[in-house]
Amino acid sequence: MTHPGNGRATFTPARLEALKAHWEAGMDAEEIAQRLNALPGQYPVSSAQAVRHKASDLRLIRPKDWRFTPRLWTDARLDLLRNLVNLIPDADVLERINALPGPAIKNIRAMREKAQRSGYLAAQPRQRGPQREIWAEERLAYLRENYGRVQPAELLATLQAMPGEAIASIKTVRSAARRFGIKSPLTLRTPKAPKPRPTFAPSEPEPEPAPLTPEQQEARVAEMLAERETTAFKMFAARKDAHSVSAALKIPLWQACVLQGAYRQQNKEAA
Repeated sequence: MTHPGNGRATFTPARLEALKAHWEAGMDAEEIAQRLNALPGQYPVSSAQAVRHKASDLRLIRPKDWRFTPRLWTDARLDLLRNLVNLIPDADVLERINALPGPAIKNIRAMREKAQRSGYLAAQPRQRGPQREIWAEERLAYLRENYGRVQPAELLATLQAMPGEAIASIKTVRSAARRFGIKSPLTLRTPKAPKPRPTFAPSEPEPEPAPLTPEQQEARVAEMLAERETTAFKMFAARKDAHSVSAALKIPLWQACVLQGAYRQQNKEAA
């Protein structure tokens, strides 16, 4: 079995003859592939690129006036665009144009751009803007006189009752006021009342502690030493060494060793 891309099973003698005729006539490679696949063959022609490769192998020659890239806007397509673009929907125009020979037009936007450049689009009548229709002279006069002087809900209801296009919301009214230079009177801006600040009673300074007497100082030192000794004895009872006691109580190591000796002596006397 030969390769399905370029083998003889794909390009049969009938297909080769048709390829030569269509190629030399200037037909597009994609259309040639479709016509070759309409002829009998064991494998279909895979793509237009396969047609080009086979034509290159056979050294087939295009006509002298042939262009490699087919025209996107042929005369037939331009005539169709000029006659239908203003009469039927754009989608139908695009469908009819793409039905003619040539590369496909991608979308409606590309088609309308071509129609505009060619001068095929009919001139659209100029429409009055919605701002003009909404803000007639009567509404503008009422807005200038009452903006900022009445409540927003009442202002909107009165404006909506006047002739003209519907006003969507109070936001539309504010936008129009900015656009036409209508400002709210400054007297309507009520300043916010300041928040009351909590009052605190003046703090009285704490009295300075009375100095300790020598007896009180000695008693406090003895109390601190007793607390330190008690804590150290508890740690020695929990099998802590002198280094751990020194680090925990933040005392020199020699003091921790003295406390450890006192703890051992106490245990001997108790035994």
